[in-house]
Amino acid sequence: MRKVAMVTGATRGIGKATALELARSGFAVAVTGRTLREGEGRLGSPSGSKAITVPGSIEATVREVEAAGGEALGIQMDILDRVSIDAAVDAVLAKWGRIDGLFNNAIFQSPAIMSPISAIDADIAETAMRGLMVNQMHITQRVLDPMLKQGGGRIVFITSGAGSMLCERKLSEGGWGMLYAAGKAAFSKLAEFVDLEYRDQGIASFHIQPGLTITEAMTAQYGEAAKGFGGGLPSYTPADTGRTVAWMIASPDAPAYAGPTLYQASTFFEDNGIVPRFPATGI
Repeated sequence: MRKVAMVTGATRGIGKATALELARSGFAVAVTGRTLREGEGRLGSPSGSKAITVPGSIEATVREVEAAGGEALGIQMDILDRVSIDAAVDAVLAKWGRIDGLFNNAIFQSPAIMSPISAIDADIAETAMRGLMVNQMHITQRVLDPMLKQGGGRIVFITSGAGSMLCERKLSEGGWGMLYAAGKAAFSKLAEFVDLEYRDQGIASFHIQPGLTITEAMTAQYGEAAKGFGGGLPSYTPADTGRTVAWMIASPDAPAYAGPTLYQASTFFEDNGIVPRFPATGI
């Protein structure tokens, strides 16, 4: 029986990298995101003057998953829209009847989350929190039910050091925005309580911090300035963390690392002396 993973925000970045790694490890993958076709992806510019086209799409990721030997289902889903979240979960269950892993990766994308306090509109702040924590809670609630009925599952929550570390630099000096940090701090608590409440029922909840990862979206929005967001810390690629997330969902050894926040997921294997082995491929 082929296991099934659902990846939110799988059109690009860490989500896409994870979807590909899961396919290589033998999973059927539900590829979700807002952008259906290549060229349709848009993000706001930091100046707010125009929309920026970003690479990546559901269709492109599905093609790559299938090329990697996986079975894929592409589903349009907006993390701000709970109706679309419900429809996506229902579509996965209708096709495969189970969900063994969820990568809770999609977030609200807007220059507002990297703005100074004086520039944040209250309505945008409410929208941001819906798309940084509240709706991630909703999709988690939706997948917990089938996971519990089938006897277990894996959920990976991806956070940021901005949610737990003291920010000592202003935005102009390479720091981060208050709204982004607040959303990630709340999201971190979601991961913590899923572990607390469900670990004795077969649910392994992983809470990872990947380090500064330069994604396609960040490059499109901020250019070379994106590398300065880490305040001088090293940066990583989406593939670095994607491999770690896929191992957490696929490997029988992974539950030993569930629970506490795992910092620097991009170098997880090296830091822990692990030679990653996936059930389907042995890699």
